[in-house]
Amino acid sequence: MNEGGDFDKLGRGQVWNGAIDPCIHQNHVFAVRPHGIEPEWLALVTSADCGRFFFMTRAKQSTNLASISSTNLLELPVPCPPPTERRAIMRFLARETGKIDALVAEQERLIALLKEKRQAVISQAVTKGLEASAPMKESGMAWLGQVPAHWRVERARHLFDERDERSEGGEETLLTVSHLTGVTPRSEKTVYMREAETTEGYKLCFPDDLVTNTLWA
Repeated sequence: MNEGGDFDKLGRGQVWNGAIDPCIHQNHVFAVRPHGIEPEWLALVTSADCGRFFFMTRAKQSTNLASISSTNLLELPVPCPPPTERRAIMRFLARETGKIDALVAEQERLIALLKEKRQAVISQAVTKGLEASAPMKESGMAWLGQVPAHWRVERARHLFDERDERSEGGEETLLTVSHLTGVTPRSEKTVYMREAETTEGYKLCFPDDLVTNTLWA
């Protein structure tokens, strides 16, 4: 069971069906040995909303990770229908979630293709323009290739300056940047990382600034 991480992963269980016995795992995972109940049933309970809510309400925050203890795990209330009913529920869920997983996989494949097409359209437009028949010239950079003959290629340092103005009191709105939603107020996002006690000294951002996340840039 995952002990650390985002709340959507916290406490979720999976069954180890490997042939290696014993094996090892890292310290942020709990391994439990079920008695009188199927491990698959326990995995379902920890992944259901009731299990997730139980762990979320008991999680402790350390640095930027939420965590639970083995005591929390042992206190988890587990619904226990009769064995025949449990097995019927598990068969039903295996069948229905299998169908859903197949649909999700197909949608993810389609989304991946659309993202690839989106990126290709952007790349084509910003490096080749909109006129397919326009005369071309070498840009002088192998990774960029040819560009329209009437374009010029400039170094980024000639087009912008890094902004390094800092907040004096930390009263400004704290922002977050995402490749999915752009730059938005942090208060509008679901962020589980611990927030700093003060934003004094944070960099300032103004309208029309280009914001780049250097961690994943």
